Amino acid sequence: MNYFDRKKTQKIDALEKKLYSKNAKQEGDIRKNFDKRRYPELDDDWTPNDQVHDLEKVDEDEDLIYEVEKPKTGLFWSVLSIAVLFFLGSIIYAGYVLLDTQRNNVLEDISINVVGPSSVGSGNRLSVDIVVQNNSKNTLEAAHLVFEYPKGTRTPDMREEIARDRIVLGNMEPGSVIKRTIDIALLGENGETKKIDLKVEYRLPGSLALFNKFKPFEIVLSQPPVQVLVNALEKTSSGQTIDINLTVKSNSSSDIPEILLVGNYPFGFKFMSASVKPNYGNDVWVIKNLKPNESREIKVTGQIEAQDREQRVFRFSIGTPKSENVEEISVVLNNVSHIVLIERPFLDLQLVIDNQVSGAIASVQSGNQFSADVIFVNNTNDIIRDVEIDLFFEGIALDKAGMAIRGGFYSSFENRASFNKDTTEQLTQVLPRQSVRLSNTFKTIDLFSNNRNMTNPEIKISSIVRGRRIRESGADEKINQENLFIVRVLSDLHLSTKNNRGKVEGISDFGPIPPRVDLETSYSINWSVSNSTNEMENVVVSARLPSYVRFSDIIVPTGQNISYDQYSRRINWNIGNLTSGVGYGNIQPKTINFQLVLRPSISQRGKGAVLLDQINISGFDKFNQRTVTKNFDDLDTSIFGRSVSDYHHFITQ
Repeated sequence: MNYFDRKKTQKIDALEKKLYSKNAKQEGDIRKNFDKRRYPELDDDWTPNDQVHDLEKVDEDEDLIYEVEKPKTGLFWSVLSIAVLFFLGSIIYAGYVLLDTQRNNVLEDISINVVGPSSVGSGNRLSVDIVVQNNSKNTLEAAHLVFEYPKGTRTPDMREEIARDRIVLGNMEPGSVIKRTIDIALLGENGETKKIDLKVEYRLPGSLALFNKFKPFEIVLSQPPVQVLVNALEKTSSGQTIDINLTVKSNSSSDIPEILLVGNYPFGFKFMSASVKPNYGNDVWVIKNLKPNESREIKVTGQIEAQDREQRVFRFSIGTPKSENVEEISVVLNNVSHIVLIERPFLDLQLVIDNQVSGAIASVQSGNQFSADVIFVNNTNDIIRDVEIDLFFEGIALDKAGMAIRGGFYSSFENRASFNKDTTEQLTQVLPRQSVRLSNTFKTIDLFSNNRNMTNPEIKISSIVRGRRIRESGADEKINQENLFIVRVLSDLHLSTKNNRGKVEGISDFGPIPPRVDLETSYSINWSVSNSTNEMENVVVSARLPSYVRFSDIIVPTGQNISYDQYSRRINWNIGNLTSGVGYGNIQPKTINFQLVLRPSISQRGKGAVLLDQINISGFDKFNQRTVTKNFDDLDTSIFGRSVSDYHHFITQ
């Protein structure tokens, strides 16, 4: 057996073994295309001419799938398809490049020049010229100048904030030049750089695409339109009252309609008062209509607590208010800070008014006596001997006749109270950390009884403390310290209440006098308000009606802001602001008349009836930064100017 016969026999044996094997995997036959070039004398198809042979059908008996390799696409058609796609892509790319080149050429040929200053004062009017020139061969259609402004940009009059602006240029022919001017005001801090984004929007002929030419430019802000100056002590003692004097000054060439001054107080600072009442809380002021070179002054008074050698920083900012929150600053125009060093004094002298530590400023009612205790404290580790304390009084509001000095001597000629070791034995020697309390009584004049009208009355008390400090080494050191205390007199709000039955023009009273059980009797009530010294705000007169009295809603003169609440049964007369001196001298008091109707019960027979009770007047004293409230006696059926001996006010059967 030759080699080829032996090879065939081996293939048959392998096929037989595979046929009878349990693990053999049956593979489908792969039919290959007949190569006619190799066997040109043979036919390439066994199928008769009248039948169709499907090479991909499934043999149901053998479950074998015969796959036929499809003929490959011709090389010619493949190359042709690739060439067509390449040609189309080239056309698209060429169009894009042409359009982009045209756009770039147009962009390069559009010039934007900004003519204006490189710096401007914050808040001052800024005029900038924008010159746009079309050097291209194309017409710029529907051209616009578009501005994106930074935060803090306002109209030249400072009244409106602007963020974006658009100016129509129209169609720009080749070679055309257009000039436009913008007028704005930029707000910000000194040295701040503001960037304005400028662009020219346009379209090219035959294109719907929108093109942009950008040109940003920057402006440096110089002097702010408004500045804040702080004048205050640089050193003080813990527990002492400190005054922060603020000056808001305009540097702008035009009116500033509205700005905010916001304070940031340090830890340990207790706000007491301000010469101008804050609009929000105790640290936000609204300053309106600040004219060029105008200044506004505000004095903030408070008490500061801190440890020895600690620093406390007061910060104040001024700027434009936010539209969504008028209590906060939108654009800061100026910042200022002031550092106060807390030192522990050798000597501490306090003035306690009516058992309340007053610090440097206290408020009292006019015509009242009040306790004014002087407390001297030795804060050193040494003995202080021969202590002398002098109090000097200044101000016409002081009633000298009402002064009662204990442990000292008051000289009415010098208007001075003196305390020393001769008048108070405790002042001979004050041990370390020891305190000495000197009790006194002062008095202010009664402004209403004396018909006195003074503006912002106060009593200034200057104190001088002297002594000898004896150190451990035996050295003798003289010490001297001065303080200033202020006692301000609250404005004397006074209310006069009268029963003027039958005496008020415009009110017709009715009913029997004396009043009778179960019958109605009307009364005309008069309220008259006076104010002695200080400007008052939010002045309100209030009273309650008993259940047997009704409000007739007849008021003279008309137009007064008076109301009656039937649930609380209270009458409220809202006067509002009240200037000083009303009701004094030639200035007439503030008056109102209204009618009440009484229907008494048999249980009230033989007695007078109350028409109004819980009568009071209140208002905010701007000078003292305190609310003043005074209560008054009830008003009954007694008619003003008529003797009660005829019992006209008693209720009869």
